[in-house]
Amino acid sequence: MEKKEVRHPNRDSGFNTGAYSDGIILNCFLFISGQAAVDFKTSKFILGTIEEETSRSLDNIKDIIEAAGSSMKKIVKLLSTCPISLILTVITRFMQNTLPE
Repeated sequence: MEKKEVRHPNRDSGFNTGAYSDGIILNCFLFISGQAAVDFKTSKFILGTIEEETSRSLDNIKDIIEAAGSSMKKIVKLLSTCPISLILTVITRFMQNTLPE
């Protein structure tokens, strides 16, 4: 089983956010680690409301998925460690705007 690392397309090679990869492809599945509200173009964390930070994190996930050569419509599972009631509206809006009907 060969693993392939996937990085956010705008990540500066010197910007370290932890001991994990943005994403790993293994057996045709893409596993994406937890994403923070990071602006990878500036290598800075963007702080704001829970909605703003969630939206930024979801945008980062989308960029990683596309960098891996896949698309949002192929998502099998999305997990959140944040109480879903706080971010459900943001996730729902993001998915509706991202996925084709």
